[in-house]
Amino acid sequence: MSNDGDREQTLRTSTGVALDYNGDWLAKFDANAVPGSDYNGRLLAFINSQLGTSYDEINGAKYAYATAQSIDGALSFNELGTSTIVGG
Repeated sequence: MSNDGDREQTLRTSTGVALDYNGDWLAKFDANAVPGSDYNGRLLAFINSQLGTSYDEINGAKYAYATAQSIDGALSFNELGTSTIVGG
C-alpha cells in the first residue's frame, strides 16, 4: 500500500466510511465538526485543532502535522502513511 493508501486506511478506520480519498477526509472533518467552505480551509482547521496551533498557511501546517502524527518517521505530509489521527 502506498503512503496515500495508508493515510486513507487510517481515515477509513477512524470514520468507518469508505469513500474516495477526498471524501474520506471530508468525512473526518464532518465527524470533528471542522468548519470551512473548501477542502484546504477545512484541512488547515483540522490540523490546527489536532495540534492545538494556529497555522495560517497549509504547507507549514501539513509539515507540522506529518511530523507530529507519523508512526514511521514521515518528514512531509506526502510521506505520512499510517498515522495517529484522533477524534471521530
